Formats: sequence, structure tokens, C-alpha cells
Amino acid sequence: MRLGSVLAATAAACGGAEPRPTVVGPPDLTARPHGPDDPIVARVDGRPVHASCVAAQAAGRRVDRATALDDCIALELLAAAAIARGLDRDPAVAAAGRDAAATALIDREFRARYQRFDDLPGELRAQIEANYADRQGGAPMRRSMFARVNVAREDVDGPRDRAAEAVATAAYRTLAGRGDLFAADVEAAVRAAAAADPSLTVEVARASPTRADFGLNEHYRAGLFQIPAVGMVSPPTRTPWGWDLILFLEERQIPPVDRAALYAKAFPEARRALFEQWSTGLARRRQIRLEPEATLRRRLGSVERGGAAAGAP
Repeated sequence: MRLGSVLAATAAACGGAEPRPTVVGPPDLTARPHGPDDPIVARVDGRPVHASCVAAQAAGRRVDRATALDDCIALELLAAAAIARGLDRDPAVAAAGRDAAATALIDREFRARYQRFDDLPGELRAQIEANYADRQGGAPMRRSMFARVNVAREDVDGPRDRAAEAVATAAYRTLAGRGDLFAADVEAAVRAAAAADPSLTVEVARASPTRADFGLNEHYRAGLFQIPAVGMVSPPTRTPWGWDLILFLEERQIPPVDRAALYAKAFPEARRALFEQWSTGLARRRQIRLEPEATLRRRLGSVERGGAAAGAP
């Protein structure tokens, strides 16, 4: 469940088997101290102004303490005027308070806890470290090309599959043992062998996998890394798409990446995934009850019509 859903579910959650209506009064707009060492420095009609407000204003606006105190007093004056006009009973004010509480929960229990890679749970860190292991150690990368005799999925193990294998085998016999091959040599050999059967199609492309690169088909990677030297071609290799002759073009080491930089780059996405788990855990601890579909349509429709009417000129 995503953030919006979790927050809505948490706000609407109720305990017990049967939800009971709760009478909710207007939110209390009285300023609260930030701790036992947050003294009152002024009062406005009896409403307290705390030192923490002055400190926050002074730091946020970069003003002196006298100006910051004036700001905090002005804020209390505005709050008193809002209460006098009944704005503390406005649903939007209550909603803003609820949203602020939800944001505070995220800030204190999630953002403050997970600020860098080393803050992530050990299991998640180990998974990321394993995924990036080949980038840290300077793993070998092989550039390659292949000429493929295509085999459709519905033709696997049938006559066309065997015909494609025969073409790849015939082309390989003309290239086997040579160490001076170029991409054009392999393509020409496969196309020449396939010319006898116009129903077969040939595909040519390049790929650069590493041994630990799971982005490529394992059969292709195994075929490439069994070739002993640059300029040589693999025996016919069956991949999910057909029969390949793979040419080894070049090998080089991937430069090692600084661990801290690599994991810092991975951290934002990892934290997003962890947040999904965290928010789902919050939802599981709450009771969520949806009204029947017909009731939802009726109530949501009335809200939308009311909103449209309120916003009409």
C-alpha cells in the first residue's frame, strides 16, 4: 500500500470489531512547548509564546531575537483572531493538522532513522552489495557480436528448429579454429549457409555482458565466456530466440567503483522500497473497512457535485 493509502487508512483506522462514532472537537491551537526546557517568554490573551518559537524564527529568517519574538507574538494574534472567527472548527484546519501529524510520523520514525546507506537493515544492504559485487572488483567484460538463425517459440524442437541448427552448424564449420575473425566474417558465413532456405531469417547484433551480469541470457553468456581468445567464434549456441554463433571481440576490466559512491547512488531507490515495507506494516496494524461500492459511489458523487457547485462562478 502506498503512502497516500497508508496515511488515509491510518487516519481512518478504528479499534474493535465494530467501529463506533467518535465526537471530535476543534483542534487546540495553543502552542505547545518542545520540551521541559522550553520556557514561556510572552503571553497573548493568556496564550503562551515559547522560547522555541523565537529560536526557530530567528534561525529560519536570520533575524535578531526581538524581531523573532515580534513574529511569534503576531502568530499568536492571528491564531486568536482565527479562533474568534470559528476557523478552528473549519474541516480544512483539522485536515491540515492530521496531515501535519502524518508528516511528523514519517519524519521521526522513518526519515530520521534511514538517512544513509549504512542505516538500512543488514539484509537489504547485503542484497545491494551482492548485486553490485562485480562492479567493485573490476570484473571482466567481453564485447561480442552474434549472428543468429531465428527460431519462433512455436517452432521449438520442431523441423524449423532443426533446420536452423543445421545452418548454424554448417556456418561454424567454415569458421572453427580461426582466430582472426571479424563481425563481417561471421555474418557472411551464417547468411551464406541460410541462403538455401529462404524461410529462415538471420539476425545480427552486439552485446557486452560480464560474468555476473544477469541482464543477459545465461546461455549466451556461457557461450561467450567459453571462447578461448579474441577473434574466435563459439560453437552453435541455443538461446531462447534461436541458434547463435558468437564472436569474441574484446575483453577488458570494468574499472572498480568507489564503494561509498556506488552505495550512495543506490540508496534513494533502496529507501523508497523500504518505505513501502514500512508503510505497509503500519496499514497491517490497523482495521480498514470500506463501505459497499454503491454507498461509496453515492457519497463520493455527492462530494464531487458539492465541490463543483462550490467552485462554480
